[in-house]
Amino acid sequence: MLSSRTVSSPLPRAAVVALLLAVLGCGRDAGRVAVIDLDRVAHAVGRDDQLNRELQAAQAESERQLGALRDQLQAQVSSAAEQLKEPRSDAQKQQLEALRAQGQAQLDRAQAEVKQRAQEHKNGLVAAFWDQVRPVARKVAADRGLSVVLIRGEQVFDAAPSADITDAVSDELRRRESEAPAPGQPPPPTQPQLQQAPPAAKPALAPPQPAQH
Repeated sequence: MLSSRTVSSPLPRAAVVALLLAVLGCGRDAGRVAVIDLDRVAHAVGRDDQLNRELQAAQAESERQLGALRDQLQAQVSSAAEQLKEPRSDAQKQQLEALRAQGQAQLDRAQAEVKQRAQEHKNGLVAAFWDQVRPVARKVAADRGLSVVLIRGEQVFDAAPSADITDAVSDELRRRESEAPAPGQPPPPTQPQLQQAPPAAKPALAPPQPAQH
């Protein structure tokens, strides 16, 4: 769901493979590659359930809007049919049929727009998750001396277990989320700094008294 197959790549598959081969086959960092399974990361931190809930809520709202539009169009056709009393002439029948076709075309366009918006919404959620994972994956890979992070999928045929940073990234994300304040909860108060009292003024020295003769 959250792998590279979720969001379409602007590059053809052959170009992606050629680019990966070029990265792996040249330079001093050749072979210093990490692999991450984003689906496993999302499941480990509970993000897949959250994504599904948001998508289901958006789909339910879209279906409600489409249902309202369908009822509105059917009401318009029914109203027009009532005005055209039987027996209807051929012109009236054609007029009524054209109204039905116009309503169906409007409904088809609305369904296509809803489908496109749903895909864009899903791509946005996935991209936001990628943005959250990317700095953590970069840090985990750098700590292991790895300079390139690939998403496990069709372009990764095989990888050694030592190159897989999925579990380490999942653990780091859970750690950061556990330390973050809950939504709507203010951050913990800082320890107030005690103000130091100003130094006490030294008593003024009395002028020396003249000696008594």
